[in-house]
Amino acid sequence: MEGYFVDDVEERCLNCEAALAAKAKYCDQCGQKVTTGRIKLRTLLAEFFETVFNIESKFFRTIAALVIPGKLTTEFFKGRHQTYLRPIRLFFVMAVVHFAIIAFVVDNALEDQIEDMHNGQLSRGFRSQFLAEMDTAQMEITTHFGESQDTRNVLDSMQRRMSKKGPGKLNLEFLDRVDGEYVFDTRSFNFEEAFILPVEEVLKDKEVNSRIGKFFLGRSIRVNRNLNRLLGFVISNLTWMILLMMPALAAILKLLYIRRDYYFVEHLIFSFHYHAFAFLIASPAYLLLELWPPVMGIAFGIIFLYLFLAMKRIYQQGGLKTGIKFLILNNLYLFVIIFFTGLMGLISVLVF
Repeated sequence: MEGYFVDDVEERCLNCEAALAAKAKYCDQCGQKVTTGRIKLRTLLAEFFETVFNIESKFFRTIAALVIPGKLTTEFFKGRHQTYLRPIRLFFVMAVVHFAIIAFVVDNALEDQIEDMHNGQLSRGFRSQFLAEMDTAQMEITTHFGESQDTRNVLDSMQRRMSKKGPGKLNLEFLDRVDGEYVFDTRSFNFEEAFILPVEEVLKDKEVNSRIGKFFLGRSIRVNRNLNRLLGFVISNLTWMILLMMPALAAILKLLYIRRDYYFVEHLIFSFHYHAFAFLIASPAYLLLELWPPVMGIAFGIIFLYLFLAMKRIYQQGGLKTGIKFLILNNLYLFVIIFFTGLMGLISVLVF
């Protein structure tokens, strides 16, 4: 019989080489379907549709449970793990879609502003270079043609025109250490220094003595040169920032419900589910924000209501206790968001 026994020799699994029982359809050791290694087209198509529809059915079951406050988490606590997507996988799917939408919306809304800002930096750098060259040209003109009144009037007119466009120097602020104290200092740059010359060469001419000053001034120069790419870099790392926030939210929940018999990881699972729902609601709201601004306020109202109802369902406490803990949770979580946002911004500037 093809696929089971050949010339009375015991058949073995082609994947793990374990002995197969007579007329077995699957390997007892690795679970692979018994096969001769040759796959027909109908078999490949059948496996494809089975996989796709199984994933889709699990995904839709997960979303259907997720939109009911606390249901997906309680189902997971009951041990129904195979019926739904795993919490961290669900979180990542929703987070990736959410921040892709944010990147799209922000890119459309702020692209022109960021480009104008970047071009303004370039313009100031170019102007500083032009003014420096004009000073040199002025000296050469007066040397060759003398300081006649007409020559002076032309040169003064050019100076006034350039002055109306603002300062020619580009100023960058950075953190420095002076006499044992940390202070914010400023240095001025011309076009070549700000955009062309190697950063290490520029730092040598700026009289920055401390290592930390040189480091932060170098980062400031690099960020200024790539200002139009920085926002995209920050947004691309927001998923990891939110992921790092999950244990912080779980720790707050653990403290709020310290008398309840829940493991830390169970609070963590609830955190993943809550944020997955928040991404699910906020994503379409961002897409509709430009057409109907109130949609974002409605979305946040739904998200906050969902959190209250989910806490009440999962932790089985009355409305008053849940309401108090809900307010404490949101206030503490606001500090967590501020802290991690600042940390993410700092890391982005340091590694960009």
